[in-house]
Amino acid sequence: MKSPTKSSTHDLNEPDDVPQTQKNNLDSHERSSQVRPLNYYEKKEILRKILHDKNSELIKDLISKASPEELSRRRPKPRGERRLVATDDELIGSVSQDEGAETVEDTGYEEPTNINHVRAGHYVLHKNQVYTVSTTQHIAQARSKGHYKLKMKLLHTTKEMYFSFPDGCKMTVLTPRKVSCEYSHFDEDSNCYVFKSELSDISVPRGTNIASLKYLKPRLKVTISRWRDKILGVFVPFHIEYRVVQLNTGNYAATLDNGLVVLVPTYIKVNDHIEITTKACEFLRRTKIS
Repeated sequence: MKSPTKSSTHDLNEPDDVPQTQKNNLDSHERSSQVRPLNYYEKKEILRKILHDKNSELIKDLISKASPEELSRRRPKPRGERRLVATDDELIGSVSQDEGAETVEDTGYEEPTNINHVRAGHYVLHKNQVYTVSTTQHIAQARSKGHYKLKMKLLHTTKEMYFSFPDGCKMTVLTPRKVSCEYSHFDEDSNCYVFKSELSDISVPRGTNIASLKYLKPRLKVTISRWRDKILGVFVPFHIEYRVVQLNTGNYAATLDNGLVVLVPTYIKVNDHIEITTKACEFLRRTKIS
C-alpha cells in the first residue's frame, strides 16, 4: 500500500483557502512567543542607539510597532484652568468682612507644664496668684518619688515664699505677651504711667513695684510684658542717656532730668549729658559736655 505523499499531507493539515496575511500573523505570533524578553542592559543599549546614534532601522521599527498615543506625551492642562477664580461678589464680601472685623490684642496664654520642666524666671499661676520662680530644688526620698521645693516671689512684691509640690504634678506656667511701646507721660488724674503702642495705650499704676519704672523718660522705647490684664514687667534699655539738672557738690549726687539721683565723678557739671547703666543704676560715661 502506498503511503500518502507530502503534498497530500499538506492538503490534509492546512486548507487551501487560508489567506496569506493570516498565515503571516500566525507565524509572527509564534515567533514573538518564543523570543525572550530584553534585559536591562539590552534595553539601555537600544535606547542609546535610538536617541544618540540615531539608528534609522531601530527608529523605523519602533514607529511601525508603536501607536501614536504611545509616541506622543499627553500635554498637561494649564494651571490657570485648574485654579478656582473668585467672583466679584465674593471678593467684595471678603473685603467688607475684613473692614468690619476688629483687631483682637494678644494678651498671652497659660499652659499646664510638668513640675520638672519649670525653671527659674518662669511666671506661674498658683492659687489665683502670679508668682515668679526664683529657685527649684528636687528632694529625693527613699522608696518614694520625692518632691520639688520651689522658692517663688509674689508678683510686684519682695515677699518670697517656699512651696512644695509632689513629683509628677503640673503647674500653670504663663507665657506673657511682649509689646513694644513708647513712654508718653504720667497721668496725674489716674496716677498711672501711660505708654503708647500700635494697638492701644497701656497704663501702669504708680504703686506697681517695678524697679525699671524709675528710669522712664519721655519717648523712651520699652517692652511691656503682659498676661491678660496684669502687667508682669517693664523692660528698659541697658544704657540710657539723661541730662544733669542739679548737682550736690558735697557727695556729687546728681539729679537727672527725670528725677533719678545717681553718684557721678567730680568733673560732671550741670547740664552735662551722661549715660547710666540700668543694670546697677550707676554712672557709665559722659556723652555731652554743657
